[in-house]
Formats: sequence, structure tokens, C-alpha cells
Amino acid sequence: MAEGERPRPLLRLVQEGRLDLLRDELRPDDVLGPAVRSQRYGRSGDTLLHHAARYGHRDVLAYLVEALEMDVEVFNSDYKRPLHEAASMGHGECVSYLLERGASVDCLKKADW
Repeated sequence: MAEGERPRPLLRLVQEGRLDLLRDELRPDDVLGPAVRSQRYGRSGDTLLHHAARYGHRDVLAYLVEALEMDVEVFNSDYKRPLHEAASMGHGECVSYLLERGASVDCLKKADW
């Protein structure tokens, strides 16, 4: 987190894998849904989906994708997708889930160009 920023409760819940609390905060019919789906965090512009993949929380990934309809192909400012995050951290279950949900294996991040 950048200096001077306040903690972001949703981000923390995702990072900690607190699906029970996340479900209470983010409901599929919530009017904030579109804003949450497009919210970016930090300099790299990661989404909640990036963070769930990075921390290996497959159940949180599934909730974000299935209930909140987040796009598995969303990319940050470095063109990293959630699949990059899951794979680079060795989270095989998350990688498998993202591939099952249509993540492309042919995606390149900025450093790969």
C-alpha cells in the first residue's frame, strides 16, 4: 500500500481469503457491483481478481467470477492477468480454475514483448 493510503477492507478480505465476510460485503445484486468489478488497487492497477489469484484463494476467485461476473481476462497496467499471478505464485488450483473459466494461455504481459 502506498504511503498515506488507508486500508481497503474489500482488498484485505480478498487477500486474507475471507470469503465468509466478502459475501456479506459484496452481493451480486449490490448496486456497487460495477464499481467493484472495475476498481483498481495500487500502482499496477490490480483488481480483486488479481489479488485472489496471487494469494491462492480459489474459493474467492470462484465467487468473484461466478457471483460477481468478474472477467478472468482482466489485465493490469503491466498487462498481467489473474492467470499470471496464480501461475507465478505456484497456485495450481487457481491456475486450473482460471483455465476452466476461459483464461487464455497465450496472453503476454508487458515484459514479454
